[in-house]
Amino acid sequence: MNNPLATLFDQFLKERTYLHNVTPATLRWYRIAFKSYRQAIPDDTAPLPTRQTLQHFVVRLRDRGVRPITCNTYVGAMNAFCVWLQAEGHINDRVKLSKLRVERRFVQLLDDGIVRPTARSCCCASDP
Repeated sequence: MNNPLATLFDQFLKERTYLHNVTPATLRWYRIAFKSYRQAIPDDTAPLPTRQTLQHFVVRLRDRGVRPITCNTYVGAMNAFCVWLQAEGHINDRVKLSKLRVERRFVQLLDDGIVRPTARSCCCASDP
């Protein structure tokens, strides 16, 4: 790849694969997040991620109708990449976005009377 950011990202993936032994699913997750980031950020912006480009990335995702929980997965992947960039000396300052607040969904539980069948309503109870 001739893009310096894409080259760094490939190096990040190799190190995650061989030094951190991440799963193929995690690698796929990183790739999807990076691809979405590249599509959201114009080519004339800073070559390395900044807080502003990451914020712009999230705004673009939300404009497209991406749910906050999905945005948070992308933010997590890009935060990991940015931590790696700083550890490797490619950026000086820590670049990290906070995750979006998401609505908590509660599952309504059934009470014992509904869950436990009585002897009369049980299909396997034998008639006397």
